[in-house]
Parts: sequence; C-alpha cells; structure tokens
Amino acid sequence: MNSRDSVMTNAGKLGSSGGGGRNSSAPLMLLNKRRAEGDVVIFVSDNQ
Repeated sequence: MNSRDSVMTNAGKLGSSGGGGRNSSAPLMLLNKRRAEGDVVIFVSDNQ
C-alpha cells in the first residue's frame, strides 16, 4: 500500500490479498493498547 495511490488502487491491492473473515476490532484493540491518540479511524472493507 502507498498513501499516495488512489483509494481504488489501494482497494485493489487489499482485494487481491486473499479472502475470508477479518477481525475489524483488532486494529482498534492495538491502538488502545498503545494508548494511541487520533481524530479519525478509517476502515476499508469489502462489506462482507
């Protein structure tokens, strides 16, 4: 992934990385564990 790529380019890269379920709460749990601070969290999902 490249932050300078378009959303569609990055979505294509994510979509080609296999299938199956994802634990969407895992990144939030890691951020909480690290006591990270931020204003926004963005999730990219394939709606499954």
